[in-house]
Amino acid sequence: MSTRAPARSAPAEAAAAPARPRRALHVATLSLAIPRQMLPIARALVRDGWEVDIACGRGPHVAELEGTGVGYIPVEFSRKMGSARHLATLARLVGVLRRGRYDVVHLHGPIPSLLGRLAARATGTPVLHHARGTFFTDGLGGRADPLLLWLYPRLERMLAPSTGWTLTLGAEDARYMVERGRHPAERVTCLGVGGCGLDLQAWNPGRFDAAARERRRQELGVPPGARVVGFVGRMVAEKGILELVEAFREVRAAGRDAHLVVVGGVDPSERDKETAREVHERVARYGLEGAVTFAGLVDAPQSTVAAFDVLALPSYREALGQVLLEAGAMGIPVVAASNAGTRAAVIDGGTGLLVPPRDAGALAAALLRLLDDPELAARMGATAAARAQEHSRERFMRTVLEVYDRLAPPDASARH
Repeated sequence: MSTRAPARSAPAEAAAAPARPRRALHVATLSLAIPRQMLPIARALVRDGWEVDIACGRGPHVAELEGTGVGYIPVEFSRKMGSARHLATLARLVGVLRRGRYDVVHLHGPIPSLLGRLAARATGTPVLHHARGTFFTDGLGGRADPLLLWLYPRLERMLAPSTGWTLTLGAEDARYMVERGRHPAERVTCLGVGGCGLDLQAWNPGRFDAAARERRRQELGVPPGARVVGFVGRMVAEKGILELVEAFREVRAAGRDAHLVVVGGVDPSERDKETAREVHERVARYGLEGAVTFAGLVDAPQSTVAAFDVLALPSYREALGQVLLEAGAMGIPVVAASNAGTRAAVIDGGTGLLVPPRDAGALAAALLRLLDDPELAARMGATAAARAQEHSRERFMRTVLEVYDRLAPPDASARH
């Protein structure tokens, strides 16, 4: 953690009102971002003497702020880029920033980063832009409107002067922020990890011996001796879940005793609710019901991931693919579709295999390669586990808190 200057005591005769604590505001679209993206940072800031609020839409995860010392401010966002509701949200954010007198506003996600920087420009609030993926790389898996892809770099160039610091998850996004977004290179930091870094106490393979892994496989309905292909993520088309079902069908057709475990579901706010139904329909149509387990949402997924032999993430796009690093920390090799995020998370041929997006045949071939060669899979898993130290939560927090200190120095004399 960066060194912080001790509080200075003014002489009694010159004493005025004591300097107030530094104040930070985190902004995201959904409460879903609280546990994985915002609260760990907020807790670290509170321990460091900051006052911290979180602004996002109402949702079940707001309850997790109780007893943490972190405040909550409801701000509702539309997830549609062209929504007229953004004007009301912008006005709301301007009011929140003015009343809160924040020293740093930390913005998560594309819409909060756009509206938040406009509000910060109006209020003079220093901005920490946490770019969890950009439109510069992979065109958001082909999902983005062409007009938006044309507009995005121009918006970034317009907002760059209002951005105090930018954090990216991968090196490609960092490079594009500088080259195309015209952000100063000295104010762009590549974290190399998503979420808030890897909690290596939780993602520790030593917690799960062979007996524990076998018990979890039994709980998941995996037949004895079957090799487990795992998926963790939202059951939406852009996660490549339909291609995974097709690839798994090929794996089974090749005579392999394999079992697919799908961890995840569909959030009520998710726009794509059709894909999950299509996945279930295809599993039934292909006669795979006995070879696929839908585990749903899992609060503590470590024991489930430990039960995998291979993790598959065939997403069309990823900001980074945090689950790839988490699986790697557990010594599980991965197969992922190649995009800017997965290229940052996977050493192709070293910690896993990368395949072209939307290619079920290539995905099946990569899965078969790891399932058929346990020694190769074990080597890749061991390499991934050793690399996990580079992505620890401790290292992540040191980097982020140092940026906070640069944006709002702890001994700023004007803070009252």
